Amino acid sequence: MMRTDVQFSTPRPAGTHRVVVGDIVRLETHGLDHVYLLDVMLARREGDRLIGNVVVVSPSADIPFDHWELKQGEEVAFHQHNIIPAHQDADDIDQRDEKR
Repeated sequence: MMRTDVQFSTPRPAGTHRVVVGDIVRLETHGLDHVYLLDVMLARREGDRLIGNVVVVSPSADIPFDHWELKQGEEVAFHQHNIIPAHQDADDIDQRDEKR
């Protein structure tokens, strides 16, 4: 079942490389109780949306596993502009969560 309630941040500068099915991309959630970094494997395209399966979930805060809002294997929809560029430092994202 695809999660349609998950929003993703739009990094600046946004990722510009073209991804293909099987690529793994990094996304940062937005609008949930906690910020998560996700590694998502692209499964298919539906119009301008990209659909992928969560491979790795990494909450930016130390929370018990049973309170995680996303789990490995869930399917999420996102857009090309949500992809975090490979060179962006994960510490920048952790610092944003600490400010919340």
